[in-house]
Amino acid sequence: MIKKLMLSVALAAFLAPAAFAHNEPDTLIVANSTDIKTLDPMLTGDAGSAQTFLCIYDHLLWQDLEGNLVPRLAESWETPDPLTYILHLRKGVWFHNGEPFTAEDAKYTIDRGRTTVTATGANVLLNDIKDVEIKDDYTIVIHMKKPFTPLLYAFTEVWGSVVNKKTMEALGDKYVEHPVGTGPFKFVSWRKGDRVVLERNDDYWGDKADFKTLIIRAVPESSVRTIELESGSVDMIFKVNVNDINRIADNPNLKLLRRKDLREDFFVLNCSKPPFNDVRVRQAFSKALDVAGIQKAVYRGVGYAPKGPLPQGMVYYDDTLPEHDYDVEGAEALLKEAGVKDLHVTIKVNESKERVDAATIAQAMLGEVGITADIQVLEYGALLDCLTRGDFEISMSGWGNNLPDPEFALGRLYHSRGIGATNDARFNDPKFDELLDKGASTPEGPERAEVYKEVQRYFLDKVPALYWYGGEQVTGISRRIAEFPLHRRGIYEFNKVKLAK
Repeated sequence: MIKKLMLSVALAAFLAPAAFAHNEPDTLIVANSTDIKTLDPMLTGDAGSAQTFLCIYDHLLWQDLEGNLVPRLAESWETPDPLTYILHLRKGVWFHNGEPFTAEDAKYTIDRGRTTVTATGANVLLNDIKDVEIKDDYTIVIHMKKPFTPLLYAFTEVWGSVVNKKTMEALGDKYVEHPVGTGPFKFVSWRKGDRVVLERNDDYWGDKADFKTLIIRAVPESSVRTIELESGSVDMIFKVNVNDINRIADNPNLKLLRRKDLREDFFVLNCSKPPFNDVRVRQAFSKALDVAGIQKAVYRGVGYAPKGPLPQGMVYYDDTLPEHDYDVEGAEALLKEAGVKDLHVTIKVNESKERVDAATIAQAMLGEVGITADIQVLEYGALLDCLTRGDFEISMSGWGNNLPDPEFALGRLYHSRGIGATNDARFNDPKFDELLDKGASTPEGPERAEVYKEVQRYFLDKVPALYWYGGEQVTGISRRIAEFPLHRRGIYEFNKVKLAK
C-alpha cells in the first residue's frame, strides 16, 4: 500500500489556469511560493518575507555565495579580544527617506534585536551581548558578557536588516506601512496575498539594479508558477516542482538553475505535551518512518535524505553518523514499552505540495505501527502561528540554515531559551543546553568539532524532530535573464540580476 502511495505521489500532475506574457521591459517579475508576513524584519524570519527584506534593507555584514563574511554597512571590523567587536561603518549611505545612515541606526537595530522577543529569535542570538557603545558617528563597539564564537554571522540574519531609528520611533506600529531601508529597492506597495511592488533605489551605494521595477508575486501552487514562467507572465520562479524540472529544462525559452544548499525539512514533534513528551514515543515515530523512501518518492533526484540535524556542507557536519534506522518492529516495541496504543495524532502542514506529499506517505507508514494520523493543511501564516503557540502534535517544517554555523542550526531551534520563539519543538533538555552553550563559546578548531559531534548524536537519540530532506535549489528563469547568481541561503540579491541586452 505504501509503495503504491509513493508511486501515486511521484506521478501526480496538476492542471492550472492560463497565463499571459507581460510586456514590461524595465520590470522584473518573480514568483515566490508564499506571500510575505510583514514588512518589519524583526517580526518574522520566514523565507518569503526575508526575500523582500533583502531588497529594501541592508545588513551590517553579509555572506558571499560560499558563506564567507563580507562587508556591507560595516566596511571593516576588528576583534581585539573574545569579548570585544569593533565595527567601522560605511559613510555616505542614505535611507530611502533621505536620512543619513549612522552609528545610531546600527546600535538601534542591534539593541532592538536584543530586547524584542519574536519568531526571529534575535534575542536568543544576541543574548550574550552586554551593550553596544557608539564611539563616533561611524564606529560602534560591541561588548560581550561571554565569548560567542559565531557572533558576526548573526548580523547577516533576517532581523539584522538595518532600520532607520528616527522613522521607526516616529511611526511605531505604522512603520510596517512605510518601511524605510538603505537597500537597492524602495517600497511601493503590498497587496496582501498577491504581490509586493518595489522600485530601484537610484541612490544606492552598491550595485544598482538593471531594471526599474521589481514585482514579487505570491503563487502557492507550483504548477501555476511553471505555467506563468512558460507564458512569460513572470521572469523567474522558485521551488520548481520535480514534475516540472524536465519541462523547464527542455524549453528553449527557459533555463533551469540548480544548486545544493543548506536547507533542511523535518517533522517537528511537540515535546512539551503527550504523546511526544515521552522520548520513547518520539523514538518510535522515528523508527516508523522510512526517511530515505519518503525523500526519494517526493523529490525524485532533487536533494538528499539527511542523516541528522546538520546539513551536508556545514562546518562540523559529522559524516560518520549512521544511516536512519527504519525499523517497524522496533517502533512497535517502543510504543508498547511506553504503554501507548490506539494513538491518534494530527500532522499540520502548509500548502507546499512536497510537504503534503511527505505527510501523506508518513501517514500510511505510521498506520503500519498502529498510529492513526490525520493531516491538516493550513495557510502558511496560520501554520507559523500554531508553531509559535505550541498548538500542534506533529508539524512539517523547514530551516534555511541561513547562518552556516551549528549554533544557528541547532542552538536556535532546540535550546530551551528559544521556546516560544524558534524552538518550535519546545525541547527542554538541560544536558543538550549545556552542550550547545559549550559549542557556542568554544573557539574554532578540533575541540569545537568534538562538541558538535556529541551534539548531533545526542539529538538523534532524543528526537525532538526528524529530518527527511536536505536541500537543493531548483529555479526556473526566462531567457531575458542573462545572469542570476544562486546564493546557497536561498534568498537572493535581485539587484545583481543581469538582463540580456
